[in-house]
Amino acid sequence: MLHLLIATHTEAKPLIDNFKLKKKKFDEFSIYWNKNKNISLTITGIGKVNSASSVSYTASIFGFEKNNIWLNIGICGHKNFNIGDIFLVNKTIDRASTKVWFPSINIETKIKQVSCITLEKIEAKYENMLFDMELSGIQQSALKFSSIEFIHSLKIVSDNEKINQKCFYSKVISDLILNRMEEIEEFMIKIFILNDKFMAKNLIMEEIIKMVKRNNFKKNHILRVVYLLKRMELYNRKYSIKEISKFLHNPQKLIDFLNFIQK
Repeated sequence: MLHLLIATHTEAKPLIDNFKLKKKKFDEFSIYWNKNKNISLTITGIGKVNSASSVSYTASIFGFEKNNIWLNIGICGHKNFNIGDIFLVNKTIDRASTKVWFPSINIETKIKQVSCITLEKIEAKYENMLFDMELSGIQQSALKFSSIEFIHSLKIVSDNEKINQKCFYSKVISDLILNRMEEIEEFMIKIFILNDKFMAKNLIMEEIIKMVKRNNFKKNHILRVVYLLKRMELYNRKYSIKEISKFLHNPQKLIDFLNFIQK
């Protein structure tokens, strides 16, 4: 299962809408869920104490299952990066404790990777690294429930030295997330694929992948087929082994077919 961790409802709304998540009735934290997609979303609140607590609470709600995926998505600041730029965090620093975590990034992605520092409170001075107020709490707490390769953060720049907190309006922040939905979705699918436990649940996909391998598809074709099948699963697109078997003689025709039926 993939657990999304978002600081505020404003940041979460595009994700809730896109993945059709429904609110579960809990008092301590707002949790949204789509059982068919194996996705939950928790509104953590601002600050690392809240974010750490939200991870533990989410884990308890879903039965403390090990090696689930934990993905933080949210806005951040940086000295000079452009508003709306998206980054994958490859180093998390807690300013107060000076503790450091290095996520294990085992997937191919075009998203640039940078460091992020978690602050106790917003500071007036901007630095040459991303900064937020939640990530170190998420990182430290999620490690109790999952492996480091399944704990990640995607950050979108909302303010910098030139535009200092001028964009902190609900629609503007939601749009920052919405405008990066393609990259977010692609990263989610690839981390789903990496998670063997999730993959094993789809027997139809497993059988199709075996058929593709038996037909000696090249590695890049296999990876693309797997990606498209996972995307179809994420959005409940229907497909069958019979349909797909018609294209097993030609990798590009199969890929074109999978692209077509997702439109």
